[in-house]
Amino acid sequence: MVGLTRGFFELMFKPLAYACEEPGFVHHLNAQAPADQSRAELFTMLYLTSLQFVTAHELGHHVHGHCEPSRNSSCCRRKEIVPAAAATDNLESQAAEIDADGYSVFMTLANLMKDGPRRTAAKLLGKADAPAECGPAILAAFLTSVSCFFHISQGPFDAKRISVRTHPFELARLYFVVRHLRDWSAKYIPELAAWPDSKDFWIVQDNVRAALSTVIGDQNWSEQQQFLASEPGKEYMHRLEATIPLVRSSMEPYKWEVLAEARESGASK
Repeated sequence: MVGLTRGFFELMFKPLAYACEEPGFVHHLNAQAPADQSRAELFTMLYLTSLQFVTAHELGHHVHGHCEPSRNSSCCRRKEIVPAAAATDNLESQAAEIDADGYSVFMTLANLMKDGPRRTAAKLLGKADAPAECGPAILAAFLTSVSCFFHISQGPFDAKRISVRTHPFELARLYFVVRHLRDWSAKYIPELAAWPDSKDFWIVQDNVRAALSTVIGDQNWSEQQQFLASEPGKEYMHRLEATIPLVRSSMEPYKWEVLAEARESGASK
């Protein structure tokens, strides 16, 4: 079972609703949108995409075997509320979060690009319903939605304790989200496998920061950028990246398996 709290719904609702009232934010997603266009549908798409990303992330923890049975129950549990950082290195926990993000990217994009959702999104974004035409706009909307989530939910940042956090800091997670996004595109829409490049990525981030700054401020985003560009930041990212395959290997015995009957049923449809 995957659970989201009411607090999370409220956390995302107001800032994202405010962003969708900002003309520049809307213009970036749909340059053809008239000034008086209702923004309710755009908000709904971005809000539901962010919720889907989070729920699929939690499901990814189960599917990839990251959850352990609790002491008092046979149920596997994993709390996603970030506790205070421990005193020891937590790169394995951080790697599991990156792994779950990857699962979520693939699941969320697969759902967004299905016939019905793709047609709805393409119309909303002012694009023709063809992957080559609407694909870049939908990928940009997805990255915008996920970036909004990370901007809104970002916690305290302390470069000196970066490795003992249970979760990677938000900009680091976005770095890997982009890599997963490119991997998904390479598999399903090869012509978009290079999107986003560095310029495209920072255009999205600058648009999100500008739209949300009045509501949540810049917080520590600039500090995160500076850390990533530093030698300690590069070393941290190298260590985190090297830990991911180790975590995947250690969790292999606990991964969910698709039953043969389900595979056969799915193949016949």
